[in-house]
Amino acid sequence: MKFNKDDVGPRGNLRRDMMPLVERLLRELQLSLYLPHFERNHLTDDLLATLTDADLKEIGISSLGHRKQILAAIASVARTPAEAQLRAVVVLFADLTGYTRLTRELPSEDMHVLLSEFFSQFDAILRQTGGTVSHIGDCVMAVFGTERSHGNEAERALTASIAMHAAMPGLSARTGRELSIHIGIAVGQVLFAQGGLGELGGIGFTVSGDSVNLASRIADNAEAGETLISERVYRGLEGRIICDQERRIEVQGFDGPVPVHRFRALRAASAPSRFVGRKTEIALADNLLRACATGPPGGVLHIRGEAGIGKTALVEQILSMAQDAGFASHRTLVLDFGLGEKASVDRDILAALSGLPRDASADAVRARTEEYLRQGALDPAGARFFELALGLVPAGTAQAFFAGLDSAALAEGRRAVVARVVQASARARPLLLVVEDIHWADAETRAILSVLAGTVPQARVCLILTERRTERLIDPQELFAGLDAQVRQIDLNAISIEEGLELGLALHGAQGEFVVACVRRAEGNPLFLEQLLRSGSDPQEANVPETIQGLIQSRVDMLSEDNRRILIAASVIGQRFDMAAAAAIAGIRIDNLAVLEGSALIRRHEDGYLFHHALIRDAVYSQILRDQLRRLHRAAADWFAPHDRLLHAEHLEKAADPDAAAAYLTAANEVLDRHRRDSAIALVDRGLALAGDDIRVPLLLLRGDVLRDLGRGPESIAAFESALAEAKGPAAALKARIGLVSTMRVLDRIDDAFAMIAETETLMRDAEAEFLPDLARLHYLKGGLCFPRGDFGGCLAAHRQAFDYAVRADHPELRARALSGLGDAYYAQGRMHLAHGVFEECLALCDAHALSSVECANRFMLGTTKIYMLETRAALDEALRSATLAQRIGQLRPEIVARLTAGWIYQSMAEHDAARQQIERGLEAAQELGAPRFLPFLRETLVRVCLSEGDVPTAHALACDVLEQARSMGAMNFIGPWVLASHAMTCCDPDQRSTSLAEGEALLAGGCVGHNHYRFRAYAIRACAQAGDWDGAGRQAAALAAYTKDEPTPWSDLHIGFGHALAAWGKGDGAARQALHDIADRASAAAQLTTRRAILEVTGITT
Repeated sequence: MKFNKDDVGPRGNLRRDMMPLVERLLRELQLSLYLPHFERNHLTDDLLATLTDADLKEIGISSLGHRKQILAAIASVARTPAEAQLRAVVVLFADLTGYTRLTRELPSEDMHVLLSEFFSQFDAILRQTGGTVSHIGDCVMAVFGTERSHGNEAERALTASIAMHAAMPGLSARTGRELSIHIGIAVGQVLFAQGGLGELGGIGFTVSGDSVNLASRIADNAEAGETLISERVYRGLEGRIICDQERRIEVQGFDGPVPVHRFRALRAASAPSRFVGRKTEIALADNLLRACATGPPGGVLHIRGEAGIGKTALVEQILSMAQDAGFASHRTLVLDFGLGEKASVDRDILAALSGLPRDASADAVRARTEEYLRQGALDPAGARFFELALGLVPAGTAQAFFAGLDSAALAEGRRAVVARVVQASARARPLLLVVEDIHWADAETRAILSVLAGTVPQARVCLILTERRTERLIDPQELFAGLDAQVRQIDLNAISIEEGLELGLALHGAQGEFVVACVRRAEGNPLFLEQLLRSGSDPQEANVPETIQGLIQSRVDMLSEDNRRILIAASVIGQRFDMAAAAAIAGIRIDNLAVLEGSALIRRHEDGYLFHHALIRDAVYSQILRDQLRRLHRAAADWFAPHDRLLHAEHLEKAADPDAAAAYLTAANEVLDRHRRDSAIALVDRGLALAGDDIRVPLLLLRGDVLRDLGRGPESIAAFESALAEAKGPAAALKARIGLVSTMRVLDRIDDAFAMIAETETLMRDAEAEFLPDLARLHYLKGGLCFPRGDFGGCLAAHRQAFDYAVRADHPELRARALSGLGDAYYAQGRMHLAHGVFEECLALCDAHALSSVECANRFMLGTTKIYMLETRAALDEALRSATLAQRIGQLRPEIVARLTAGWIYQSMAEHDAARQQIERGLEAAQELGAPRFLPFLRETLVRVCLSEGDVPTAHALACDVLEQARSMGAMNFIGPWVLASHAMTCCDPDQRSTSLAEGEALLAGGCVGHNHYRFRAYAIRACAQAGDWDGAGRQAAALAAYTKDEPTPWSDLHIGFGHALAAWGKGDGAARQALHDIADRASAAAQLTTRRAILEVTGITT
């Protein structure tokens, strides 16, 4: 840590930021004009208490009023002890050897004189070397680094010990006795406060900590004339001091023997030499950049090393090389704390590659999205994920898009959009992406890193990752699976002395003894070296820091009070911070950042600031007292509350605030709005770890919901059971029961779910008016549970009850969902008119209240029911509209069914190519979703397309395959009769045809979903006609008429008329010809051209 040239005045005196107390007092008095008077006269903080009115007048302050103000301010400071603070210090204890014997041998007066001489001489030595001194009996205690650190406290203590031992012969000569001392020195963090404890509060100072006790015990174990030092002191100065071999001593309060070293002397610095450093690593990076520039493929450089070893410096050199080579470069880092939603790696990279700030406005993000869509870089689904990653909260169709995705699809979408944008950027020019500190990466971030690495084989992308060596290194196979040829790994070790000299020359501008001494004392750690050089300590004083914390503390001590407070507040925020936030948390106004920015402790980073190294932030943070730390975290929580719920919760937790658990609940709900379920469950669990009784149940309820959506059903059940057990009232208990039923439904625990519903209905019987929305949800679930049992009457009754509760609760969304359930129930009963009307009402409610997720799940059903109204073209419009909506928002399930419906309609209109196109897209979507249950439906449509085209063999083979598929999936109740009738239409063998029709009849008699009655009868009529079974065709028409007699539809009437007319025509009824002619015209008018063609093919009638 050398002083910059601007830190030092023309006569060598330190600038104002180097005298924090003088600066603070004069600024508070608005008398900063006098600061040069103090500087010119070398009046440092330790001399303030000695100043008189005459002194101030002598240095040029002529105003009596100003002199009085300054003296009063100094007196006020003297009366007000500084707050206690944690300090990294070196503690020295020196005892007079044989003190007890001396007290027996010397008269009291002589002993008093001896001690006075002893204390006077040693106090001067200790204060001269920077120690704060106290006397305990015959013992002198000195603490180095209390009010101000110099960065070399250990060496100062050792220097003092040498001088103290050297003073003993003179003291012996003056007293006429052979005197000696024994000294112990230890290093560590202590709590330091001006003033004593109890009644001695206004006297001296107080220091407490393990290092105080250790130094005292080490001194007790030292022999006459010895200085013993602790292991940490020795390690911090190893190679710079001469010590005897380690020995171990027993120290009360410490587990096991404690290693100590007998200090002998300080070593001299060695001579300088020249070198060129890090050549191997730079050459490797240069080769990688060259290959990438002409690629693809690109490459990955994985740099690992301990903290401060030079990873960042190497990265910066590579960035400079990449810039010269024409690369577009972007750099981000992973943070362990202070991340928040705005600082994720994928958001950083997407924003940088898109030319947007991390907190870009919604309009700016949408504009960039439209540009990507025009360029073809993103498809509609990718565009949604791009906007989500850049912080846009989904609404409307976007909300519906994400609501329909499971966790795997959400994660895959987030990863895919990163890959697409990176690849698009790399097409324009080679791309260098740097992600630092990946040792902090969670599973989600590691997945993004893996995606970035995965772009390397196909794009001109060079990816650099830096990782600190920790107890658990990231497994390269997790990040780089299959990329062995493109990955290069660098394990950085300590730099050599030659490399250190090169770095010292770059930082200091000359290679004198100062740089050589600093290089040797840095022991190969570039950060240590940089901090030593920046400290500006005189190398002749052998200024070697015992720890990096001492170095950082010394630099912090040079700052003004306000700047120190800002730095402390910044450390509370995290490694990366916003200066306005730091100032607000510190509770001060920023006047001038030049000094703080020039302190080598922080630097500008994008739109904020960054500690120069994580160790600097950690060192500052570790010295904050517990109560102050809680106050600062509480202030940080207040700052972040309006715009970052996650950081709000994290800071409340660190403040030990009882509201932290509730804040995690709020944060979890917020990330759920962005469909990040894994993140939400982690936040819920953090909240539960802190929660009191008042907030545990809401957290458990949310945990159950999220776990169910994540596919972790048994864990979801456990969460809801815990919530039920801990619920304090009926409202919470009801929510827990609803959660249990919902998850039981997913797990196919149908009987358990019905039992829970029955129990809940009994409990709520007398209090239903208080819980209408929850009861609507419960009965909606009940209706859904009746469906797979084939209990369509129960399904209808439950959804009616749900609708009644929703109406009474005046809850539009629950009304729409209940109507959706009613529509499904009517459809399952074959009551197509009622179903059609209910779906129209449901969708009108969705339009009125922007219920996009409900709309997406129901619009294709309106199209399906319109088929039976013979509103063929309107049905096609609804189906295509539904498919487009679902594709735009990325909901695969509704898209599949919408494509299926459109395929049916196109086939009925004899538009075979269009039908195939819709079915093929539906098959693709089913594959993407991993939902094979849709395959029989989709492929059955292709059977009828092949038949319409006259390709009977292909149709038959496909029909046999579809029938087998429906059987293997257990889907015969849902689609079996329909498929059997289609199969019968393809059969040339009469026995096969009869067998299929008979099986279909049996399934219909046993009860199944209503659409089977319509489709089986209509297709069976055609199958009978193809075989010349005119009576059979009439029987099938009569059966369809019987099924629909209470609620006939235009579609069923068309096919009933066809069947009866066909039977009559086959028996030679002359009037049947005109009837068939009329039916063909009706089919044509309704765009049912396939039915019209079937009439013509079977009868040969021309129109």
